[in-house]
Amino acid sequence: MGARIPLFGLGTVSKSPFVTAKYLQNLYAENRPQGEKSMLVAYGTPGETLFISFGATPCRGGIEFEPGSVAYVVHRGVLWEINNAAVATNRGMLLTTTGRVSMSHNGTQVMIVDGTNGYIYNTATTVFAQITDGDFPANPTTVTFLAGRFVVSFQGSSRFYESDAYNGLSWDALRFANAETSPDPIVSMWSSNGQLIPLGDLTTEYWGLSGTLDFSFAPLQGTATEWGLAARWSIAKFDNTMACLIKNRMGQVMVAKLSGYLPEKISTPDLDAIINGYAATSDATAYSYMLGGHPMYVISFPSAGKSWLYDGSTGFWSPLKSFGSARHNGEFALTLLGRTLVADVSDGKLYQLTPTALTDNGS
Repeated sequence: MGARIPLFGLGTVSKSPFVTAKYLQNLYAENRPQGEKSMLVAYGTPGETLFISFGATPCRGGIEFEPGSVAYVVHRGVLWEINNAAVATNRGMLLTTTGRVSMSHNGTQVMIVDGTNGYIYNTATTVFAQITDGDFPANPTTVTFLAGRFVVSFQGSSRFYESDAYNGLSWDALRFANAETSPDPIVSMWSSNGQLIPLGDLTTEYWGLSGTLDFSFAPLQGTATEWGLAARWSIAKFDNTMACLIKNRMGQVMVAKLSGYLPEKISTPDLDAIINGYAATSDATAYSYMLGGHPMYVISFPSAGKSWLYDGSTGFWSPLKSFGSARHNGEFALTLLGRTLVADVSDGKLYQLTPTALTDNGS
């Protein structure tokens, strides 16, 4: 009786073809119980079906607004509200038309920062307004929300500001703090599991509620790490934590997820060798989604024209590629009533990730 020969494992293409040269593209894997026909099964990744299109240029950012069962997307200079029926409503005009935006909400207000200005859309009054408070910092790059406050970072600085309680239109010039572990500037402001996380270029700090009146947050002593964020738009919520592209003073980059206060490396040595061979990694973008119990993280490197999928349940990395492109077409993602909507990198289409679809919008 012939023996089964294992043809595939859970690795990816190696630095040396003598180690492994297999290339499992657009696949994710599941280990099966002993006694079944195969111990490892590979499935195709979800295809894409068109949900809505905003035109020829790419969308700039998006966020789900859970209290209203809608989502908000910025395309060129317009904030669009989209519902479950894929109906879009114009909710306001930004003063910029290009570049990624960062978005957050406090249950009533949706805040947008575009690197130049900040804006608030009030979902109760349907009023859209630029933040004109003179104490609002110039050139805000990222925003998050925690404990009743919007918190923003701005270009080239380790300083960050908080808004008045539940009011993104009102700011106080004295309500600020600095990430002081290292003089590196904040790349992105993030919040996770009740903590405020300023991610710098080379270091990361963790802040909790301070209980004081002058500023709502204080650094958690002994939690700062010598790892920074290597690409601003590589952060994505992942499982019950977050994942991103990180780096330290030794120079190389790797993909990690947050485990407590420390980054837990999830990229393999083979993948590290591949991505550190790219000419640029600071432009990496990422998003995440759940697929049948598999937490998935997708990271793309625009300059290199490559995309990779990480399956948190198996630790398996696989390359992703859309038809006619060197990379996958997904740039960022948002959820809407449990469905994952992915923005096309080249135009204004939003696709729904669909496990039963065999194409990317027909391709």
